[in-house]
Amino acid sequence: SDRSAITLAREFYRALADGYPVDAATSEARRAVALESDREWGTPVLFTRSSDNRILELPSSDFRPTIDHQEWEPETVLIPGGPFLMGSDEDDENERLQHTVDLPDFRIGVTPVTNSQYAEFLAQNPEQPEPRKVGWFLRKPPASKEEHPVVSVSWHDAMAYCAWLSTVTERRYRLPTEVEWEKAARSSDGRRYPWGNEWQAGAANIDSNITTVVTAHPAGASPYGCFDMLGNVQEWTSTQDGWEERIYRGGSYRSGVDEVRCSARGASSEESRVSWRGFRVTMEIVEKD
Repeated sequence: SDRSAITLAREFYRALADGYPVDAATSEARRAVALESDREWGTPVLFTRSSDNRILELPSSDFRPTIDHQEWEPETVLIPGGPFLMGSDEDDENERLQHTVDLPDFRIGVTPVTNSQYAEFLAQNPEQPEPRKVGWFLRKPPASKEEHPVVSVSWHDAMAYCAWLSTVTERRYRLPTEVEWEKAARSSDGRRYPWGNEWQAGAANIDSNITTVVTAHPAGASPYGCFDMLGNVQEWTSTQDGWEERIYRGGSYRSGVDEVRCSARGASSEESRVSWRGFRVTMEIVEKD
């Protein structure tokens, strides 16, 4: 609609003026459109005198903001390389001290892995156990929860999913490190929450007793367009806590407002399967000739 186009343009250029990179500015603009009209996401239309209708040389291969993917393959977004502020000087001791970390480009899931995506993995791997005590039947999730995040999966289950996904797509999928996860959640400016430094009611599924659809809280999306970085489900990372447990991030539907922020960390046994923890994937970028 005309209103959506105006909102998209206004928010895109505002974000650019605030120093956001182009891909992050686009995500900010699309999020603003989503808040105005639940199902309409902005798609910019550009008019140019160029003979081939190009303004910029488009990146190739895995560096494109979005890439083609199978119906059951998680959608990923490009997280541009560079430094960002990690940690916090004001919160729990295990989040200190805030420091700068430099990362290369990588891609990360726009949402946590959903029940429908995980069901494809189970269908192709009959030896893999299905999530228990969360309503799955005959290796299929409840129809009403196909687009909810998969839960009751261990760290090893998540690793097996990533290994399978890499094989069937011929791409390099894995769990994100906690450093990658935090950059995807907060961008480069050290913000407390994916949307800014002030808590915003309704931006995350917390203080609840059930998961929600992974795109149910567009106001909580990160600057790069990642949903559910806070709330809904805790998310496994590949990072070990220095002992024998693995770091998880993001809080869950059970969390209180004082427990969720981009720098918050927790750890759990690799064998743990609980109904408030899932995962999202990272895809390594491979440069092609």
